Amino acid sequence: MFTSCAAIFTPAQQNDEYTYYGVVPAKIYRYILVDANNPNLGWHLETFSVVNGQTSVSTVALLTIVASKDDTNVKVYNLETDELIFQDTIDDMERCYITLANGTVFKVVSDSPVSVLLLNMNGPPHAGADQGPLPDAYYQSVDGLYVGKKFVFMSSVGLSNPDYRLVGKEFMLFALERSKITVTRDDDNQKEYSMEANSYLTLMLESFRVFKIESTGNIMVYSGIIEGRDVSNPINCFYVPSAEGGFIGKVFYARGPKIGRYSWDGERDYGYRISAITDAKVTVFDLETKQVITELTLKGGSGIKINPTAEAIAVQSNVPILFHMIHNGSIGRANDYGIGVTFIGVRPDENTPLYLPSHANVEAFFFASEETDINIDDSSIRLPANSYYLYNLPGPHVIRSDKNIIIQVNHWPLEPENQGLRFSGAVIPCIQTVNYIPDVTLTPIGEPLPIFQIIIGVIAASIGAVTIFLLRKKRQ
Repeated sequence: MFTSCAAIFTPAQQNDEYTYYGVVPAKIYRYILVDANNPNLGWHLETFSVVNGQTSVSTVALLTIVASKDDTNVKVYNLETDELIFQDTIDDMERCYITLANGTVFKVVSDSPVSVLLLNMNGPPHAGADQGPLPDAYYQSVDGLYVGKKFVFMSSVGLSNPDYRLVGKEFMLFALERSKITVTRDDDNQKEYSMEANSYLTLMLESFRVFKIESTGNIMVYSGIIEGRDVSNPINCFYVPSAEGGFIGKVFYARGPKIGRYSWDGERDYGYRISAITDAKVTVFDLETKQVITELTLKGGSGIKINPTAEAIAVQSNVPILFHMIHNGSIGRANDYGIGVTFIGVRPDENTPLYLPSHANVEAFFFASEETDINIDDSSIRLPANSYYLYNLPGPHVIRSDKNIIIQVNHWPLEPENQGLRFSGAVIPCIQTVNYIPDVTLTPIGEPLPIFQIIIGVIAASIGAVTIFLLRKKRQ
């Protein structure tokens, strides 16, 4: 089922600069029904005092930056005004906090890779805080890839929230290779684990502590919960990075909702979506039993939603596809709330199918660190360096660029008209490493030996210039 990757080039040993782009949602709040049993009574603003560092209506969000090397210099800019908001030098496993006002478009610049986390919190956690908003996201390694052998980041989980049925299991590790793993907390407390290739492990990582995860083999790190039946929490959407690097690939590992009696909620319009540019044959495996859950055939240019019932899954395709968790925005039952503050990287000269929920408010922010030509379906734009473009047309699209770009997708329900986006958190990726390929040996499920190896590289980037269509750039 696997084929070796072509057109791979040796990367530079190290970038001089690592850049992370993002935007704080403008409306951080949520409306709920006055009476869940009687929608005719209308909506009211959800109110509470403080939960996981959040209040009912947030006017700021918290940006957290964690270093993996000593003497890491970090700067945070307002991308629209070029104002320097913050700067500091931090050491390995140290962090810094920055509060940003709603609607702020920002840029983080560092001289070494860092972990950047955007959280729906009104400020830094107070002393002794043990719970925070739980991001549904994959974490980047110290090399800026989603696949690696060393990860350094800050955890944020809702340890004492009674709605969470997965207390102590909010983090999931996926082993792509046989691995011995050491998890080190910021007080030098250590735990060790062993994992076989194509296996998974759930972990408890305490909130607001920095962790270093080191492995002898390649792994992926995810945090979050896939909501199932009998649970009324929001559906947080996210893109699943490929085990081959980037977001377009043939192999994916992801969490499912199966915990005891919980499974997918058939009343809610959500699930994993597979999008294919060309005809594809896809197999979905239960990662615990290694059994096939389903086999699918997709026509090129189409997409399909799946709801595999398993605690963890692996997805394998004969051609590159995009795989992501999506809620289409429609209200399936009382107080259904599908949202997303999520990121995807687009590599040069690679057609990327991008689906924006068709029954939701959508904002897709395209970020470029250097002058970049971008095609969105039949339209073309040119972005200057350090600029962004806002796109908000729902539905399926095909994206292509001649340089690395990052897209932040925000979406929230159309109903009621003034609904807000009360998100949990998001991991912000580095734009310079979007086209890096991990050095990993993948073993197809059911086969005892690896059959291909991919080497870290940078895929060549060059396509012809395209016509200028529409541009929104930063003010110089």
